[in-house]
Amino acid sequence: MAIMARPSLGTDLEKMAAGAGIQLTRTIEQQADIAAGARLIREGNATSFVLLRVKPTEPPSDQRLLDPTGGRIRFRASLLGG
Repeated sequence: MAIMARPSLGTDLEKMAAGAGIQLTRTIEQQADIAAGARLIREGNATSFVLLRVKPTEPPSDQRLLDPTGGRIRFRASLLGG
């Protein structure tokens, strides 16, 4: 089972999965189809591949802190309620 949640940049990943011998494949593009994808994974008696296509959105406004020490200090302050 493989679950992907990022754009494929023009490559049809579902076709690639089928070409690699994965018997059960499905592409999910709408929220209404998620249940069918989950059912395929749970009830399928073979290797499954479900591709989740998501719409691109703006990145979060929160700036990521890439400094490990700063991240640890920020986590500790949040944990202690400071």
